[in-house]
Amino acid sequence: MSLFSLPILGVNIHTTSYTDATQRIIHWAKAGESRMVCAANVHMVMEAHDNPGFKAILNGADLVTPDGMPLVWLLRRLGAQGQERVYGPDLMLHVLAAARDAGIPVGFYGGKPAVLEALVGKMQVQFPGLQVVYTCSPPFTPQA
Repeated sequence: MSLFSLPILGVNIHTTSYTDATQRIIHWAKAGESRMVCAANVHMVMEAHDNPGFKAILNGADLVTPDGMPLVWLLRRLGAQGQERVYGPDLMLHVLAAARDAGIPVGFYGGKPAVLEALVGKMQVQFPGLQVVYTCSPPFTPQA
């Protein structure tokens, strides 16, 4: 499965869709591959523009979806006709449905314990049969 990207301020944003991104993520999961997926918005692109280390992280990701409409509009102007927004929270729902259907266990990481617990509960109601095998709510670090 080849993947095409276009640079926006030096950040490679992939031309993808919910269907394509979900299929890739499920394929990687079935193969037992560790991959990094980022849902990029304008703020992230601007942070990457100002921070070469962050830019390197984004450009090292296996999939960077156009999470915000300004990125979608730029991709279309750069030739990706028909490009759609691939919003991170909606992509998560697509992936959870596909993971449930394929019998792939999932994990959740981040957020306060009560928020994480509520999210997992809601996802198990929305996707009956979803196998949640891992949750982690790491401690927050003080902001500098």
